[in-house]
Amino acid sequence: MDLLVVALLLLAVPVVGALDATTHPEPAWAGAPVGRRMAVGVQLVGAPLGLGFVAALAYFGLVRPRLVAAVQPRPAGVLSGVPSQRLWTSQPRRTPVQEDQIERS
Repeated sequence: MDLLVVALLLLAVPVVGALDATTHPEPAWAGAPVGRRMAVGVQLVGAPLGLGFVAALAYFGLVRPRLVAAVQPRPAGVLSGVPSQRLWTSQPRRTPVQEDQIERS
């Protein structure tokens, strides 16, 4: 029974990894260290030999986080590759009433 569970685990993890790799859009793969075909192929071809399990662990640990980060939306006002900048001034905005008071003084 234990051997059957281990065998199923060694086969299921690479299959799930390969299916997950196919769901990420092509532009997300631009920053990945390997291509989509390589990631899917190594997992599926290596699955019966047990090497697919190791490839799937590498995919989930190293490649998938980059793919997810590539498609996550960035907050408004944040530019990639540019140091963060303040989106506001150090002085508060004045209301029209305050502007009139400043002009009179």
